[in-house]
Amino acid sequence: ADNGWLKIKRSILVAGIGGALFVAVIGNLGQVQLIVKGVRDMSAIQVEEGAPAIVKFTQFTDGLNQWMKERKFTSIRTEWWYWNSTRIIPPGEGEAGPINELPFFTFLFGDLHAHMMVLPYTLLVLALALNTIRSNTTDDSRPWWRDPTEILTLALLALTTGALWTINTWDFPTYILLTAVALTLRAYARVGHINFTVVSTAILQFALVVIAGRLFFQPFHSHYAGANFGAELWKGSQTPLKAYLLIHGFFLFVIVSYLINEFLYGHGHNAIIRSFRLKLKYLNRQTRLNDLINHLTYRRQAYHIAVDISLPIFVLVVVLLLLKPVIGLAIGLTFVSALLLFSNRPDPTRQFLLSMIGLGLLLTAMVEVIVLKGDISRMNTVFKFYLQVWVLWAVVSAVALSQLATRFKINRAAKTESIPEPEEGTAWTPEVAAQFERPVRPANSTGSQIWWSAFSLLLAACFLYPLTAAPVRIKDRFPDSTSETLNGTTYMQTSTYFDDGRPVELTWDQQAMEWLRQNIHGIPTIVEANTPLYRWGSRVSIYTGLPSVIGWDWHQKQQRSILPGQVVEKRIQDVNTIFTSTDKDQLIQLLEKYNVQYIYVGPLEQLYYAGDGINKFNQPSDLWELVYENQQVRIFKVEHNNN
Repeated sequence: ADNGWLKIKRSILVAGIGGALFVAVIGNLGQVQLIVKGVRDMSAIQVEEGAPAIVKFTQFTDGLNQWMKERKFTSIRTEWWYWNSTRIIPPGEGEAGPINELPFFTFLFGDLHAHMMVLPYTLLVLALALNTIRSNTTDDSRPWWRDPTEILTLALLALTTGALWTINTWDFPTYILLTAVALTLRAYARVGHINFTVVSTAILQFALVVIAGRLFFQPFHSHYAGANFGAELWKGSQTPLKAYLLIHGFFLFVIVSYLINEFLYGHGHNAIIRSFRLKLKYLNRQTRLNDLINHLTYRRQAYHIAVDISLPIFVLVVVLLLLKPVIGLAIGLTFVSALLLFSNRPDPTRQFLLSMIGLGLLLTAMVEVIVLKGDISRMNTVFKFYLQVWVLWAVVSAVALSQLATRFKINRAAKTESIPEPEEGTAWTPEVAAQFERPVRPANSTGSQIWWSAFSLLLAACFLYPLTAAPVRIKDRFPDSTSETLNGTTYMQTSTYFDDGRPVELTWDQQAMEWLRQNIHGIPTIVEANTPLYRWGSRVSIYTGLPSVIGWDWHQKQQRSILPGQVVEKRIQDVNTIFTSTDKDQLIQLLEKYNVQYIYVGPLEQLYYAGDGINKFNQPSDLWELVYENQQVRIFKVEHNNN
């Protein structure tokens, strides 16, 4: 019993640590590609793209020799170490490159976008779904809708899935579908077979979760509008198989190993899987085997239908592998997952795991044929769904690894057969004793060592990304801006930003923004300079959280796509007018229009707005009052709004 408990705890530990590392820490295999390219570029041997593998290997070994001498990569730019692994898929001519961002990259950049904020919530949904399928607390003496535990479970599912819609709508369809799967598997496990009760219960509970989730966040939905809904066929370039494997290769190695293990050694599978296993086991006796099966078994109509469907699916997968390798691989593995999904008896945890695998595969195939409307090529379609696949497969791989560890257990110590008691009159010689005492090593020891070696090599390759990207990214900053603090504004104290070669000392902005955080209460609207994309603009709003008249140009156009594009342009124009106009009536009109309560005039405003317009803030005015000043920043409180 103690040994069994230790095994359980070890399995939980492997899954828990593995899940944390796989989701949030490791990278993909793209860093290997970057390093190989860096080594090859150091070689004096010039190789064309279509050269034989042996020639490329010779170039690599020559480059490796050069690297051993110089100990640095001369052709790899600084940002490539943390950037290239998130842009592995090559774009077609005239297309924007798809993004295959991973969680560690998001954390490394402190990229507080919706896809980052939603990560803990998606993991919470998975945890609640798992808790749902593992629970069996319904009192059979009363219906589920009168069970407080059941109602609380559904309410939590509604709250969490409903939150996904508001935080990052891209995730809602995926996780609401997994919620439906969890509810169905639980209903199936409680009854033991599929019937009207199972289906109706799952549908009703799912409908309640969706409706309640919507009602919980109705204030958001009633005030939100968006135009980029819907999908259309993607007619551009496809993901090369090499790029697909560089992105998902580690997880696919674990997942395929798990599927093979389930196929060959799993229990409780349906008749089709059992038939396949028998045919594989007795390949040289197919005729005899078929005769025995025909005489000893009765095949239901569903079995014949499934077999008839399997053949065209198999042909389709082969054709797709030849024409569209990524789609073919995804559909083929989905088919295997589906075959393993349907069992003779309920096994909800395993079936939920297979559903996560299959859903991830379908998502990677989907982005090859469908793109969401309003996307830039398929940049964000790939990005958002690939990130979902990363989380799903990271969790799946951690759980599968804990199970595969039992299958691929390496017994290093050889066992010795015990010497039997010799029968009376038997000739017992030292040679016979040695024959019985020879060490016996488990048959699967070699295979296990090969599997663990491959797994370790792939895992080490995935750790290359955080180990090489993080130090470079940390150093790729303003000079002398690193410090041991969690204060995200400390770098401004020693940093100078250059806007088209024009220096801006950030310390003055840092002091002014700190004053705003300490002294301004509520959410008054501010106005600050608007700059071209990827500049220092909107910095006050970003670092204080105060609303401004206009935010970052392109994000505003994306998030408010239901409105005419001129609305954003008009606000930009009005901000420029506030800083450049000397017409008092015009200023009053604009300040009232946007309910501006504070005007921020700092070094960036001085750079972008010149002449009498910006100089008006040096003169006394009854429109505003100076409330803060340092060497380069002045903050004015608008008095007109109080009249």
